[in-house]
Amino acid sequence: MRPYCRVLVQDDAYTTGLCLLPYSPVRHRCGLLMTVNNAVSNRVSEPRGVLLIQDDDPCAGLIGDILRDEAAGAFNVDRVRRCNEGLERLAMNERSGAEAQLNIVAILLDLSTSASHGIEDLDRLLRAAPQIPILVLSAPRDEKIAKSALNRGAQDYLLKDHIDAYALPKAVHTMIERAA
Repeated sequence: MRPYCRVLVQDDAYTTGLCLLPYSPVRHRCGLLMTVNNAVSNRVSEPRGVLLIQDDDPCAGLIGDILRDEAAGAFNVDRVRRCNEGLERLAMNERSGAEAQLNIVAILLDLSTSASHGIEDLDRLLRAAPQIPILVLSAPRDEKIAKSALNRGAQDYLLKDHIDAYALPKAVHTMIERAA
């Protein structure tokens, strides 16, 4: 008996199913899996936006580069320096027509920006956009505050010294999926 392949189909959510067609001896994939992969890769999706609230230029540059990369999902990163600017951007986005909207699917909030009011900024963002998941960025010395942000409504937190091309996109995608 030949092994069967597992099929991963992406629609609005990830679902996994077992394909009933055996692996092809030539490509080690069944025809259904190749058809599904082609359909998913050929679909044009609406660009997704991430609102980044970060006043540190090098850190913001690193985060933007990682999230704009195709491997991370090619997010449109809209960076502001202060929470007030982020709130203005969210309000402007709500007032815009569909063609001008940023399609913000996640907010990244650095709790240690120089103008930050920490947890108060998180509370303000949650009131303004309760449907958008928030990832809190924190310095290791402020991890206790980041953990308390989870109790206040943030989806997740990431320590700034753990930001890399694997951990950041994974955290963003996971919280978007959880919020969906």
